[in-house]
Amino acid sequence: MREERETLIIIKRIFLVLSGVLILVYLTGCSDSGMDRKKFVNFYADYITAQDSSGFNPEISAKIREGLYKKYGITAEEYEQTVNNLKENKTDWESFFNEVIAELEKRRDEEAKKSLKDFF
Repeated sequence: MREERETLIIIKRIFLVLSGVLILVYLTGCSDSGMDRKKFVNFYADYITAQDSSGFNPEISAKIREGLYKKYGITAEEYEQTVNNLKENKTDWESFFNEVIAELEKRRDEEAKKSLKDFF
């Protein structure tokens, strides 16, 4: 009886330690996940718009990203980590691009509405 009780205590301790380790691994993974999804959708929509307006010169693209890093309060590392995370899962990458397209269409529609107000 006593041995069973000691074994049960040991099992509980092992379970608690493993639970703690799993929580730490999860939290560490979350901190390396990059940018918030909605924030990154807006960032990328701004990036595409700016690049489209200025051409696809690598130097200009780098300056655009630097400006967007400041605007969104992120680092180049966070940007790269977010891109890498999205690239790991094709479905997630496609979903992300669909969100960017929807954001760009929303912006286009808002601009069209503003333009129409000038005429009426």
